[in-house]
Amino acid sequence: MSAPASNQEANDAVSLAVGFLPSLSVSPEEYRVFFVENILSGEGASPTRWRIGFKRRALVPDQPGGRIGKGGEVYVEVDTSARHAQRGKGGD
Repeated sequence: MSAPASNQEANDAVSLAVGFLPSLSVSPEEYRVFFVENILSGEGASPTRWRIGFKRRALVPDQPGGRIGKGGEVYVEVDTSARHAQRGKGGD
């Protein structure tokens, strides 16, 4: 069974964002995705625009109940129809 279209679109956006990280001098292996959102309101809203948040793995606990460290975020905005990624607002 294949994943629903929305899951495929989100996965595509994450793949584009991960591929963009090295251009920010960020190693994808050192970060993990902590959120994915479709940009459906505000300026430039579109079902093909996504915002993906990454956080340094070293700041995320391995076990449940651990405390997440502050900082270490990187945000990437992706337009899946244009196959374009850029640094998003916020983060380090």
